[in-house]
Amino acid sequence: MVKLARDTSTYNEFGRLLDQLCKERKISFSRLALESGMKSHAAIVRAAQGKSRPTREHLLAWSQILHCSSEQQARLLHSFGYATPEELGSNKTL
Repeated sequence: MVKLARDTSTYNEFGRLLDQLCKERKISFSRLALESGMKSHAAIVRAAQGKSRPTREHLLAWSQILHCSSEQQARLLHSFGYATPEELGSNKTL
């Protein structure tokens, strides 16, 4: 059974977006961590709360696992300043 009910009251904008994407795809943070080669979902939770900064590689892995659109991926990357101008494309309002 997938645990998708989380207390998101401490999440930043990135965390709320990631939580929404996970819920839409019925993927838990634990599964996201496992599939991206992480030992624990704790780093994902810390990033969602703004307490840590995930690597660009982890953000790209998460967006691939979640089958994100180019716009969604750019928003995730932009949250931590990783999006290149090409990735942002026409999404200049991010």
